[in-house]
Amino acid sequence: MTELRDKIADLIEQHPPRVTCDFDPDKDRKEKLELADLVIALIQKEQGWRDDMESAPRDGTRILLSHGKPVKNAPRHAYMGKYLPEYDQWLLDSGSPVSVDQFRYWMPIEPCPTPPQGEDG
Repeated sequence: MTELRDKIADLIEQHPPRVTCDFDPDKDRKEKLELADLVIALIQKEQGWRDDMESAPRDGTRILLSHGKPVKNAPRHAYMGKYLPEYDQWLLDSGSPVSVDQFRYWMPIEPCPTPPQGEDG
């Protein structure tokens, strides 16, 4: 979360408050809302589905993949898969090789939680 916090801080520094003699509260509010939208977009990009397949990890890390289209009775469908750099190939967990062009979105898979130290599980 520190990396995300640093990115937000950088973003805020890029948009310093403007102090003018002709202060307009409506304009100031609009600028704050625009900044809030930028921060929200950054958070969503860091924590949710990403629409840039080029940014997906290419080191064998498992991720969720989706084409964003309805499948049968499900509104959307996701697959687990990974990129195998030694074969220059995407592979679903089912074992099926796929083309990255089949997918539009990806999302990192969070690691499973670990029990507190000293607690048996």
